Amino acid sequence: MNILFVVPRIPTPPDTGGKIRTHNLLKQAMAHGHHVTLLPFCGPDKMSAKTVLQALVKGLPVSVSKYRSHAMAKEIIRVIDEQKIDLVHFDHIHM
Repeated sequence: MNILFVVPRIPTPPDTGGKIRTHNLLKQAMAHGHHVTLLPFCGPDKMSAKTVLQALVKGLPVSVSKYRSHAMAKEIIRVIDEQKIDLVHFDHIHM
């Protein structure tokens, strides 16, 4: 099975709780013979005032607004089409 993992950041080194979880999920998926494509979100690590304001105006949680990106949505669609993805895993609830 071809799996696309959309993650907030690259999970290496696995030195925080979220990265450890993601690292182990990826390791298990590959151990079961699945082909995994990792697609990290390439955005700012810190929340800006603009992000907070946009979240308030749109009525979204700030953590969701931080990861909202039309460019990322287009990239996900491109990868799904090009690599014949069977399953998309969005890692962490805010993704």
